[in-house]
Amino acid sequence: MRSLLAILLVGSMVASADATPYWTVEDAEDARQSTTRPEDVVLPSPSETRDRLSYLDDFEAAVWFIASLQVMEPSDSSYGGIREAEHDLDVIQTDNTSESIWMFSRYYELTGDPAILPHLAASWVYVNTYPAYAEEGDSGLFTGYYRYYNCGWAVRAGMKYEQVFGDLTHKTYVDSCASYLADHNLQLTGAGGLYDEVNPPVVAWGGGNLHEYGVAEGDSLWRDAGWKRGRRAKNWVEADPAILAHERWAMSGGAVMWGILDWLNHPLAWWLDVDALTRIGWLALCVTGGVAVYFLVLLLLGMRPSNFMMRPH
Repeated sequence: MRSLLAILLVGSMVASADATPYWTVEDAEDARQSTTRPEDVVLPSPSETRDRLSYLDDFEAAVWFIASLQVMEPSDSSYGGIREAEHDLDVIQTDNTSESIWMFSRYYELTGDPAILPHLAASWVYVNTYPAYAEEGDSGLFTGYYRYYNCGWAVRAGMKYEQVFGDLTHKTYVDSCASYLADHNLQLTGAGGLYDEVNPPVVAWGGGNLHEYGVAEGDSLWRDAGWKRGRRAKNWVEADPAILAHERWAMSGGAVMWGILDWLNHPLAWWLDVDALTRIGWLALCVTGGVAVYFLVLLLLGMRPSNFMMRPH
């Protein structure tokens, strides 16, 4: 299923991929060759968009569309799972179902509509039966992106559910997914092809959610592990900023940018925990990074050092 929820959640974080099941290298190449893009895309102006759209109405329509894809027959072994809408309704997987937990929780938070609650409960049944850390693929440094991505969604969904309902029933499951993210990692480069394009944004996505969850739970291990993954994503981008324009599978450079911004957003507890030298170093890094971005933007706009030199009158 196209990651509609992620678009609603973080703008362009998730690419408009054909679908989000686990891809082999061969699947990725097939998708690359079959993907076509329009030459010209004309976007409506902001005023036209405001006049034409109601975001809550759109979100409500999206929620009930997702609910319509859910297996609701209790005797079915896939009870509670969300079908893959774009290409194969027989495919039912944990990533889509984890996304639905976030969507259904957010919908209830906005509307208080109790009609969504049976669907939310069913989604939890499915993910507890088919946990994110045991999805297809493996836990390899290059090939384990799917489980890592799934666990990122599990943590994100669990945080929203607990925030809305104050219910800790599923905390053990969410904690296990956070531990998976902390205990596993992905190699960002070196395998080439699909893995070099997918692994960095997946690490940023999983690490950002792990960092937020660690902060929320007061768990320094999760917090610091997520922070380290954000730093890796930052280093990856700094080596070649143009890669932020990439999109592959269910991810895009927007996921990396989100992970980096989360990495930069340290809570007060972090500042209080670290020593003065670390604080100074971090502030210097932020200032230096800001200056670098400023001048990079000027260069992209065509400005050159000579433009800033004093000219004789």
